[in-house]
Amino acid sequence: MKKKVVKKHSKTMKMSSKKKGFGWSWQRVTIVMSAVALFIVVSTPLHRPVVNSVLGVSIVKGMYQEAVIPLPRVPGTIKYNIYYKSSADSGFVNAVRNINPKLVDYTITYLKMDTSYQYKISAVNAKGAEFWWSPTVQMTGLQSM
Repeated sequence: MKKKVVKKHSKTMKMSSKKKGFGWSWQRVTIVMSAVALFIVVSTPLHRPVVNSVLGVSIVKGMYQEAVIPLPRVPGTIKYNIYYKSSADSGFVNAVRNINPKLVDYTITYLKMDTSYQYKISAVNAKGAEFWWSPTVQMTGLQSM
C-alpha cells in the first residue's frame, strides 16, 4: 500500500515593506501630543495681568496713598511694631507687627486720601517685651498709590 503524501500549504502572510499613510504608531502620536500640551502649560503665565478697559486708568489711583516710615536703630531689638491712626481716631487702631530690624524703612499702603495720619514705633526685645517707644509722629510725604 502506498502512503498518500499530503502537501500542506504554508499560511504565512507576507508583510509589505512599504507603509501606507502617516506611518506613526499611536505611542508616537501620544508622546508628541503630550509634549505639545506640556509646552503650552509651561509657556502660559500663572498670573495674567489684569488690563484696565481704559488704558491709564487705575481703580486704586486717586483713592489711596502710602507713606514710607523710617525705622530707628535701637540696640537689643529683634523686631519692630508700627502703630498708626488717622488724626480723627482717639487711639491707635492699626498696627504692623514683627517688622525685621534689618530694614531701614517700611511702607504703609492703602491710607485714605485727604486724611492725615500719625504713627509711633515700638522696639521688641528677645523676651517679647516692647521696651522702647518713639514719640507720636505725623506721617509726612504721603504719596498717591
